[in-house]
Amino acid sequence: MKKSLLLFVCAILVLFTFQTKAMAKDNVIAYIDLVRVEAGVNELKPLIDQKNQVEIQFEQLRNQKQQEFAQAQASGESQEQLKKLYDQINQELAAKEKEVEAARAAIDAKLQTVLPKIKNAIDSVAKQVGASIVLDNAIVWWGGVDITDQVIAKVNGQ
Repeated sequence: MKKSLLLFVCAILVLFTFQTKAMAKDNVIAYIDLVRVEAGVNELKPLIDQKNQVEIQFEQLRNQKQQEFAQAQASGESQEQLKKLYDQINQELAAKEKEVEAARAAIDAKLQTVLPKIKNAIDSVAKQVGASIVLDNAIVWWGGVDITDQVIAKVNGQ
C-alpha cells in the first residue's frame, strides 16, 4: 500500500514538473520601447521634427530675452521700464509657448490615428514570436524578446 502511494505521488510530481516546463515554454515575454516606436513611425516623424524645432526656438528666445532683461537691469533702467520689458518678454514667450503646445497637440491628434496601427503591429509581431505577454521596456529589467524594431517596420509597411 505504501509503495503504491509513493509511486502515485512520484508520478504526480513527475507529471507536474513536465507540465510546468511545457507551460514555461509557452509563456514567452516580449517587450517594446514605445518611445522608439513613436519616434520611428514615418507618419509621426515630420510632426515630431516640427515640435522639436519649435521647442528649440522657444529655448533660444527665452535665453535671448533673459539676456536682454539682464542687460536692462545692469544698465540701470528704471523699475517702470523693467516692468514693461518684463511684461513684453512674458507676452512673447507665451505666444511661442502656444506654438509649442499646438505642435504637441498636432502630434497627439495624429498619434490617435496611428495608435490602432501600432497596436495591430504589436499584436501581429507578438504572435509571430510566440509571445503571450508584451510589456513596456521601462518595466523589464532583464530577459524577454525585444520586438520594437519589428513593430516599427510593420507600422511603416516594410
